[in-house]
Amino acid sequence: MTALPALTTRSFTSHSVIAYLAGLASIMLTLVAWHYATQLAETKEHVKLASESHVLADTINRQLGNYQQILDGLTGLFAASVSVDRSEFRAYAKQIDAIRRFPGIRRFAYCSMVRAEALRDHITAVRAEGFPAYTVTPPGSRPEYCPVIYLEPFEHGKLKSFGADILAEPIRHEAMSQARDSGESVSTKRLTLLQDAGVSSKPGFVIFSPVYRNDESQRSVEERRKALVGFVYASFRLDELFAGIMAQDRFPGLVFNVYEGDSLDAGSLLYSSAPRVSWAGQDTVTEKVKIAGRLWTLKIMSAGKPGNITGNVAALTLIGGLSISAILFWVTLLQARNVAQRAASEQQIRMLNTELEHRVKQRTAQLEAAVKELEAFSYSVSHDLRAPLRSIDGFSQALLDDYESSLDATAQDYLRRVRAAAQRMGILIDDLLKLSRTTRVSLNVGPVNLSSLASEIAIDLSKTFPGQRVEFITHPSIIAEGDRVLLRIVLENLLGNAWKYSSKIPDPRIEFGQIEESDHTVYFVRDNGAGFDMRYVDKLFVAFQRLHGPKEFSGSGIGLATVQRIIARHGGKIWAESKAGEGTTLYFTLSAP
Repeated sequence: MTALPALTTRSFTSHSVIAYLAGLASIMLTLVAWHYATQLAETKEHVKLASESHVLADTINRQLGNYQQILDGLTGLFAASVSVDRSEFRAYAKQIDAIRRFPGIRRFAYCSMVRAEALRDHITAVRAEGFPAYTVTPPGSRPEYCPVIYLEPFEHGKLKSFGADILAEPIRHEAMSQARDSGESVSTKRLTLLQDAGVSSKPGFVIFSPVYRNDESQRSVEERRKALVGFVYASFRLDELFAGIMAQDRFPGLVFNVYEGDSLDAGSLLYSSAPRVSWAGQDTVTEKVKIAGRLWTLKIMSAGKPGNITGNVAALTLIGGLSISAILFWVTLLQARNVAQRAASEQQIRMLNTELEHRVKQRTAQLEAAVKELEAFSYSVSHDLRAPLRSIDGFSQALLDDYESSLDATAQDYLRRVRAAAQRMGILIDDLLKLSRTTRVSLNVGPVNLSSLASEIAIDLSKTFPGQRVEFITHPSIIAEGDRVLLRIVLENLLGNAWKYSSKIPDPRIEFGQIEESDHTVYFVRDNGAGFDMRYVDKLFVAFQRLHGPKEFSGSGIGLATVQRIIARHGGKIWAESKAGEGTTLYFTLSAP
């Protein structure tokens, strides 16, 4: 009889070790699941950053393209005239009003080529126009000069660049020579503008466009050199240029640096939107921008915090998994303690040990299976992310099945919440994979009969929801250029949403058609369903953002984000008009107007 307490103690000790091991294994599994959920959040944020960075680069390219067009128009003024005098130059600059409309441009100017033997006559002619103090700077004897004679805005007596020989400065000389020989506009490297010399060290650049004699051939380099009469140019200050592009806070979530060429070292830095922000350890994206033969590199990072939807899933996975681990540990430990306390004989101890050993082996086998599933993660992201979720869901069910009587109502509720969160995360993963596929698949562009596609989808929807009678109207013979598979996904999502949000009204009506604008075609899907408040329209195409609660209408909020990406890949755009209770119209194009 004296050996029984020692045996009971040994039994309790062995089972407590099992409790610690089971709890440790559960914690490890939870940490693996949390790790991959965190990776998913980081991947989502990187995709968002890459998308916003591409939009930023496109915006900068478009704005720089506008500047290039203005300079081309100024070149055209000279090409269309035998000669352009000062008043005509001023009238053109006033007409386009580019200094006000396009921030960043400091000056428009024209500099005229002057041979050394004609320099004195040139100075005399300009002085005769009412500028008695005019001279060409810097002084010195050179084979040829290119002094500035027209510039806007013009403040007589206050401009350092009036009369400045642009050829005398090496950086400008290099760009002018390239423009002269190529016949194209060429941008300089980073430099200090003439009006900033000795006053400010803020960097700028200049774009030169050559002006040739109209009556001479310009087909070869030699002919272009011979026909050259001067250059029109625009000067820019980099900080003002990007301040104008970023006006109205169009990219509040981005911080970016602009570098000259391909290099990202400090010596190549042209501009920083946030000079004091640390880039260490940050996720970044690079984009290329070209302006007048010059390459700029944008280094971009997010200035905000990661989105909370996927982040919450990761946090819920960690909290839920640790809760399960704690419950599993304490249940196993308490059971071992109760077994030791209740043990009355050696036979009872053997029976309990046998039962516990069987359960431990069963749990160990389940854990080993879960670990093997997790090891497969390196082959497929989708399989790897689902494996820990299945394990969490399985352990939760096992606890409910085996220990429900030992758990109070609160613990049971926690377990059910954990299971629901795991299942929800699986749906989110599937939807994210669907969203990612739309950006990876190659486009197979051709004519697509959208009317026929819409009719097929409407028939499928009516079969899926036989109890919902919908008046469906399709405009005939709507043909578009695009990828048939991806455009079917677009219409399936748009018509499916219209079908869903019209399901609670007595006479649902859905229409698919097109509107011919002056320079492009606009397609639309219109319904008379639930609608939404236009104050929240900015959230409509953001992944996992929903304007209606899950109790009103089902869904994950990924469909319209997928639609937007497909339409963007076709070069189009999508927008919505709606009013709560009066329906919604979604418009989209498949090419830029």
